[in-house]
Amino acid sequence: MDLSEDVTLEVDGLRLRGFQEVNISRSLNDATISFGLRVTNPAWSADAFAIRFAKEVVLKAAGETLCRGTVDDFESECEEDKREVRISGKSKGVLAVRHPPVKHKTGRIENKDLLMVAKEFTETGVEWKSDTKLTPIAMVQRNPLDTVFDTVERYARAQGVMLTGQPDGSILLTRGSDKRHGGELAEGVRPMTKYKIKVSQSKKASPSVVRNQRRMGVTPKQLRSEEQVFDPSVGTFRPAIILGETDMDQRQAKNAGEWQRLRQNANGGLSATISVSGWRDPDGTIWEPGRLIFLRIPSERVEQDMRIESLTLTQSLRDGTTAELTLVDPNTTGSQSKSGKAGTNRNKSDSRYEVKAPSFVESVSPTDQ
Repeated sequence: MDLSEDVTLEVDGLRLRGFQEVNISRSLNDATISFGLRVTNPAWSADAFAIRFAKEVVLKAAGETLCRGTVDDFESECEEDKREVRISGKSKGVLAVRHPPVKHKTGRIENKDLLMVAKEFTETGVEWKSDTKLTPIAMVQRNPLDTVFDTVERYARAQGVMLTGQPDGSILLTRGSDKRHGGELAEGVRPMTKYKIKVSQSKKASPSVVRNQRRMGVTPKQLRSEEQVFDPSVGTFRPAIILGETDMDQRQAKNAGEWQRLRQNANGGLSATISVSGWRDPDGTIWEPGRLIFLRIPSERVEQDMRIESLTLTQSLRDGTTAELTLVDPNTTGSQSKSGKAGTNRNKSDSRYEVKAPSFVESVSPTDQ
């Protein structure tokens, strides 16, 4: 099979190549990028010794960084005249996912937004970024054994924000971007080679009832706070209860319910799994989670903008260079796609696929605190 990507692994000044199999997985919902490599060339294994104790590695395709991170496992197996080396690892953001801060004196931060909170708690050199509006939080309090990720992700859910691993090793706070991939994915047209459409109602609920007890105060509203968010796509009474994990005011509780509505539509509404040849769109950009792409499958009544929620890039001698993309409605990630020549003004999907646009509350009256 044709291996169209020149994949290299840089470590301690060495540039290793010649892999028989490469896998890279990314997701909007994952703060790290995962990779796996397999090689059976006996001559390659001598240089590979450096990987066993490397502090940092950089995986690239044609010189473009796919993942800057660390090796989790190195396995070398030999049988008679055959030798096989397997390597797996994650982007540098894994340090924030696995390790707690130990130098912060109080574990408490007041009146700062989530990006500022993440940076203040981080002690392992992981960089944090944001491409979405973040609202200051009155107080963030770590649980004693929480990693940085545990703390940030808990408060991120209350704001409808995802933590996404980036190729440079950083973690991005996002709701998906307005960036688009070039071209479109169309039924019967390359690079799309296979598709699967899924519509599931099993994970949908309405109303989403958010219940919470405020950190301070003794009024009924503070002791038994409750907000409800309804999903118009659910035709029957199918309630779900969400218990507040943080000290939430009325705005935050509403947003937590809205986030529940959006994510249940991503997991239980319309989704598409698309197999494509190659790792790049027609413009030469490597497929990236969070970007928009127009999907055209008339036989399934799907013709609309979709957002890449997750993907796996694979290159092997058996299957060549391929990618598998999981697509969801753009609204389900909390960010609407903008109309344009290749945008929402072309959407012709069956109206029953439609997901109500996100509606996050940006401010709250002092009387609702």
